[in-house]
Amino acid sequence: MKILLLSQWYPPEPMKLLSDMTESLVAMGHEVTVLTGFPNWPTGKIYPGYRQRLVQRETVNGVRIIRIPLYPDHSGNPFKRAANFLSFALSATVLGPFSLPGGYHARHSPTDYGGLSSMDSEPAQGLSVHP
Repeated sequence: MKILLLSQWYPPEPMKLLSDMTESLVAMGHEVTVLTGFPNWPTGKIYPGYRQRLVQRETVNGVRIIRIPLYPDHSGNPFKRAANFLSFALSATVLGPFSLPGGYHARHSPTDYGGLSSMDSEPAQGLSVHP
């Protein structure tokens, strides 16, 4: 089965549960793609070795990872935090349909903002929703 995980955060950020889940699905024979932002949590700064660009593709432990730009911020400022969440949702909505291969059977989004962007791309991708 082709599975898409839409998550603003994914390793190398400290999100071991997500990487364990996706790698286990790959080990069971599924094709897993993660649409995520550039790593910046918990500092709000892009990790060394990464730089923001329109789209970056990588494969780690059999999981296809597609990174899209966002406004990196993890301060206490509510406007900057909202810009962080909304910028990822906007990037996922605009770039997601053009960055992803089609034919996914399942999708998961752990955040409300990510879920909104994934629902926008549903008709173009033919995805089923699993919030």
